[in-house]
Amino acid sequence: MMAKKMVWLGALVIVAAYAQGAPARGTAGLDDVLRTAVEQKRVPGVVAVVATADAVAYRGAYGIPKDAIFAIASMTKPVTSVAVMQLVEAGKVKLDEPAATYLPELAAVQVLEGGALRAPKGPITVRQLLTHTSGFGYEFLNADLHDYAAKGKIPSAFTGGDGFMKAPLVFDPGARWEYGINTDWLGRLVEKVSGQTLEAYFRQHVFAPLGGGTGPRADGA
Repeated sequence: MMAKKMVWLGALVIVAAYAQGAPARGTAGLDDVLRTAVEQKRVPGVVAVVATADAVAYRGAYGIPKDAIFAIASMTKPVTSVAVMQLVEAGKVKLDEPAATYLPELAAVQVLEGGALRAPKGPITVRQLLTHTSGFGYEFLNADLHDYAAKGKIPSAFTGGDGFMKAPLVFDPGARWEYGINTDWLGRLVEKVSGQTLEAYFRQHVFAPLGGGTGPRADGA
């Protein structure tokens, strides 16, 4: 999974570097860069888009069709955050309200410290989930969570499903920043408050108003 993510990230870096370094040279050079990357098997395939504030300046694909469906990983995070902020603007969610107000199961989440669990010093807020300061982490970035999952205490995120959301916090809410599963919880919040699946909410309230059709399939990751 991580190798695939790095492949796609590598492809995006190629596009971004080209777009920033040679915006006035047309698109032929970008075609060559992407085609060569696929032919040399540096990436298995790439769909690239370069856009300005006014229009789409370039769209190309090599190795896969332009309408191929593939995982965009954490690029769903800002879309999920937009959905949450729409609910905030509508008065249905409050940023500094305990997230357990909307997702009662969060009231039972504990902190993993020294291999043992303890109660957190305060509740997780919606704002903390949005800013990755809630205490949640990722097992592939946090050694304590990795060991906890390896011992079978929680399901690993790499086994599929949503069992990984049973993971404990790795610090008290608000104590510091750490990249983690916060947006997965925000996705659940959007579904709970809106009464729609995350994918349906995105389609109706984010992508359709932008004229973007159905948009990407959403998982809140």
